[in-house]
Amino acid sequence: MRASIVGTALFCGLFVWGAACGGTSSTATEVSDSGTPGTDASPLVDAASLTDAADGSTPNDANVACTDCVTGTLSWGDNGGLVAFRDESALATCRDFQRKRSAPSDGGSFSCATQLGACDAGPVAVGEVERALAHPDVVAAFAAVTTPVFGVDSRPVDGTVFEITRNGKSIDVGSDCGASSAPACVPVPPGVAALAAVLKSLDAQELAKPACDAFD
Repeated sequence: MRASIVGTALFCGLFVWGAACGGTSSTATEVSDSGTPGTDASPLVDAASLTDAADGSTPNDANVACTDCVTGTLSWGDNGGLVAFRDESALATCRDFQRKRSAPSDGGSFSCATQLGACDAGPVAVGEVERALAHPDVVAAFAAVTTPVFGVDSRPVDGTVFEITRNGKSIDVGSDCGASSAPACVPVPPGVAALAAVLKSLDAQELAKPACDAFD
């Protein structure tokens, strides 16, 4: 599928830029999960809506300087569901983006590769990813002994969660808990929600490039 990036309202609402990554960047956020990787998503929403309900602050660390390099391994994609194939995105070697589609039934796969823009060379550039990864909510989630599951985990009924993996540690992000959810549902922390939004917007941006035409 070719996702589209909608609007120019952007990361000034989500990220307060530091000296090394100054400037104005734009992106769109929070693609709803269709439950089937590779299908069209619903319209994107403004990143400025992702705020901490406790104090109204945006989920970001303004003191994080862009280094133009996401270190280690970072991958993300939908996990679970009765699907014919699975799509997974990854960043490696600082800002090399790769999208891979694999079909468990026959072992076939194909992929595409692009390069993410340096620091503020957006709309979604490496600076946004670095800042999202540095948020205390995200750092704490990756430090957990077992994989934390935030929001509603619909995998028991053939649904999916959005799984983010860094250096072998994962975070699973489901849909919002809502008033009718089970008491055990853990709300998605603002910083984790922001990271998921950045990565989904990054997918939309990179898959719109000619190199990834195979994912139409």
